[in-house]
Amino acid sequence: MHGAGESDEGDELDVIVRLPVALDPVLHRRLIRWCQETARSLDVLELSRAAVLEALIEQLDDDPRLSAAVRRRLATAPESSTRAGSGRGAGRGRGVASAG
Repeated sequence: MHGAGESDEGDELDVIVRLPVALDPVLHRRLIRWCQETARSLDVLELSRAAVLEALIEQLDDDPRLSAAVRRRLATAPESSTRAGSGRGAGRGRGVASAG
């Protein structure tokens, strides 16, 4: 039996997490185009955006230089709303919001 917020080690690995993401329309088109081009180069019918995000997350964990570069980009990104997709130009701030 588990209390609130407790789980057996590994339980979270058994559940698929859905992650709704609001993207700037231009970024969304760029992602779709990249997936299509990469699917062609890999000679597969389709490459899901989820597969791309999974690969990117793994790369961020595995590559300290890439991780540092992304952190630098996020640190210098224009401040944006905490709610992704809100307002004109949403997505350009990469979802970074100041604390407080």
